[in-house]
Amino acid sequence: MELQQSPLYARYIEALKWTVIHIDGTQMFYKHIPLAGGLLKIQRPQKLPPAAKLLPIIKKYHVKTIGLFRERFSQFNAECLLQLISNYQI
Repeated sequence: MELQQSPLYARYIEALKWTVIHIDGTQMFYKHIPLAGGLLKIQRPQKLPPAAKLLPIIKKYHVKTIGLFRERFSQFNAECLLQLISNYQI
């Protein structure tokens, strides 16, 4: 398990006033930044959450920026991310 996906890291991030969101075993971290909108960080996920579950979170929290941190993605994950971006409308 990656450190950024551990429960201990989630508690640390919550102590820094971030909101922790869980979807299909992946932790995501949300923070509202005044004048810039919402920031959603997904750090070192084993797999990306499905777009159908991620889009409602993006809309609910009015996310303007998504930070996705991972060394490598499979072709499937890259296609999923492109689909997510193409379907997202502000």
